[in-house]
Amino acid sequence: MAGKPIPISAANTMVGKYIDYVGQLGVDPKKKTQYVSFTLPELMQWLSQVTPFTDEIRICMGIHPDGSADPGRVTAIIWPYQSGSPATKPFSAGKDGGGDEEDVEPFNDGSNGP
Repeated sequence: MAGKPIPISAANTMVGKYIDYVGQLGVDPKKKTQYVSFTLPELMQWLSQVTPFTDEIRICMGIHPDGSADPGRVTAIIWPYQSGSPATKPFSAGKDGGGDEEDVEPFNDGSNGP
């Protein structure tokens, strides 16, 4: 069921199936992402900052662009959403006349492994 804890055995099965799938792709082995990790203190700090402006967190898959440290490698971005759209937050009172909003930035793309 979506949005609920799942048994470790189910998670292990899903991860195993993904690793098998990735292993069959015709991709450079150094670019076969099996997981993306985030450090807890930084993630928790970011979550506490975006919580007032979001009602949903999406884990978006992406590919590192050319010129980055890992070009062509799959990664994950944590993106805050509110009411089905990317989250925004109001500018500070009086800034730019008030009433405007600015985007809430997604969390970084993590560390790829292995």
